[in-house]
Parts: sequence; C-alpha cells; structure tokens
Amino acid sequence: MEKQKTIGIFVWLLFTVIFQVILFLVFISGTKAALNSRFCFSCHEMRPEYYTWETSSHNKIECWRCHINTGPWFPFWVSLNGGANLVKHLTGFYEKPIRITYSIDNKRCLSCHILESVTPGGDIIIPHDKHLARGVACVTCHFGVVHYQIAERGETRGNYESWSVNKALAERQSVNQKLLMNGCITCHNEREVSTECKTCHLKIAAPPDHQKPSWGNNHGSTALNNVGYCASCHTGKEFLEGLQGQKKLYWYTRQNSFCRDCHLRKPEFHLDNWIPNHDDAVALKGEITCYACHDVDKGEGINKNPIYCNKCHDFPDKLS
Repeated sequence: MEKQKTIGIFVWLLFTVIFQVILFLVFISGTKAALNSRFCFSCHEMRPEYYTWETSSHNKIECWRCHINTGPWFPFWVSLNGGANLVKHLTGFYEKPIRITYSIDNKRCLSCHILESVTPGGDIIIPHDKHLARGVACVTCHFGVVHYQIAERGETRGNYESWSVNKALAERQSVNQKLLMNGCITCHNEREVSTECKTCHLKIAAPPDHQKPSWGNNHGSTALNNVGYCASCHTGKEFLEGLQGQKKLYWYTRQNSFCRDCHLRKPEFHLDNWIPNHDDAVALKGEITCYACHDVDKGEGINKNPIYCNKCHDFPDKLS
C-alpha cells in the first residue's frame, strides 16, 4: 500500500515536471517568436505597421525595442504582449486604426542615439538638450519617423491586404515623417518660447514687410492677395491643395496655428461699440476679413469661435 502511494506521488511529480518543462518550452518559443518583427506581420491588420517599419530608417531595430518594457520581467512582458495581441487578432476586438496608448520613452531613443551627435541639417536650430530639459519627449517631434503617421491619417482602417513594400514607400514622404513648423509654433506658444525666426533659424530672417509696425494690422490684405506667400515660410502648403479663391485663405488661417492663435484673440479695434457698427467695416473691407477669425455657422471649422455670423444673421455658408 505504501509502495503504491509512493509510486503515485512519483508519477504525479513526473507529470508535473514534464508539464512545467513543456510550458517553459512553449513560453521560450513564444518569447523568441515575438522578438522577431516578422511576428507582427503574421496578423494581417498589422501589415501597414510592418511594411512602414520595413521601409523606414529604423528597419534594423526590432519592434520590441520600442514597444516592450525591458527589465527582469522582460520575457514575461514579451509573451504577455504577444498573447494579448493574438487574442485580439482571433476575436477581431482591436481598435481601427490601431494606435498605441502609451508614449515611447526617451530612454528607448537614447539607447541608440547619442544626444550630442543628433543635429539637424540645413538652416534649422534644434537644441535637443533644451527640449529634453523642458520635458519634451523625442516622439513629440519624431512621431512619424517609423510609421509615417499612417494611423493618425486614417490609412489603417481596413483593406490590410493591399499593403506592400511599394505602398509603404509611397507613404514615405518627408511631410509624413517630420514635425511641420506648425507643430513647432504650437509647442512654443504653449511653453511661452519665442517664435521669432532667429529662434530656430540660422540665416532665415523676417522679410522687410514683416518688420514694419503696421504689419500686425495690415498683413491680412497680403494674405488675401497671395496666401501662398504666407505658406512659403509658415508651413501649411498642404492645407491649400484643392482649394480655390477665398477658401484658401479661410482654411489656411484655421489650420495653421501661427495664424489661428492670434486670430482667436479679440483685436484692439473691436471696441465696445463694435457690434452695432461692424457693418461699416464689412462694407469697407469685405466680409472675407471677418472669416479670418469668425465662422459663418456655430461650430464650423477648427476655430469654433463663440462669435459667429449666423448668431445674428442668416447667411449661406459660402466657404465650406
């Protein structure tokens, strides 16, 4: 009886050890597979991310180096992340477009890049040390360097099988990889940093007409005649594509933070008696000057100015 009991315990221990060994081997195999970026490609919904990574300047850096926490529990996190993504794939319960819900930590970037050697080319000045000191994450500016902002631009909502190296290469445009000056201006304004040309440029200076005291109040007429002149420096050429006539100026001032941040502030000449008398200004300058700051209907455009024309009037929307 005692012998049978001993044999039973031995068999139970043997099966336990075998099960643990099998589990360990599965765990190690899963971890090894998940460490290969090709593992991401095995799910069709990740093809856009895989192909953009494959055609990027970071294609020698495996996905996990940016997207998985390292440390003592690293193998566990790799397997857990891979398993969770597999479940999402099998059930179809994943966000469209797929987006990460966390920020890439600076230490991931600095594990490869040496801060002192990271310098932009051309005329631009970017003191990386000052940006880091102010708490600006690397991906705040370099968020499109690997995946070309395909999720942010709504390019990954479906039709995943259509993605290929050639399609990814077509998305690999400079405008999709780098932060446009519009983003720099927004960030500088939020942190109360100068937006003068000399702050970021070695040679580029403000044009002579910008240095006139009257420029602040009279630049609108220049923009009205040729908004492309504004876009040549202040970014936003992409906002003008496909637009004609007055629509160009209207939408440019709404999309470009360099214009928008000022246009949301009440001008000095809008005195207390402005509302009952503003029709004289409209007759003199034209209603297009109003649209630089105001919308025709409530909530139209990116500005969402609380003062809009049809709050009192009944105008057709001429600029939508």
